Amino acid sequence: MTAARAQVSYRPGPWVGIAAERTAVLVHVDLSSSLVPALHDVLLRDQGVDGVLEVLLAEGLRSVAAFAVAEVTEAGIRVLARGDCVVDVWQRDELAGTVEGVGGLWAER
Repeated sequence: MTAARAQVSYRPGPWVGIAAERTAVLVHVDLSSSLVPALHDVLLRDQGVDGVLEVLLAEGLRSVAAFAVAEVTEAGIRVLARGDCVVDVWQRDELAGTVEGVGGLWAER
């Protein structure tokens, strides 16, 4: 089975974005945050959503109020969102779903 293909886009703003071959993350932290190099390392080692979550939660759940992470897997696209963010998931030029991070720990698709 061939892995799904993805195209990632976002609206420019104050969030930090990091992307690798299969995984992309947007996180609402300063560029100088210690999370930035740690996230970069996790993405380079292709640890996916689970690795990103480990980094984000290592400093405590309240340390990162908002983030979005997406990973292309053989089963499709896995998306998590927390806080003030909305992720639209498109398949074959059609909106397949929306993941909104407001409320709860995070939302997942």
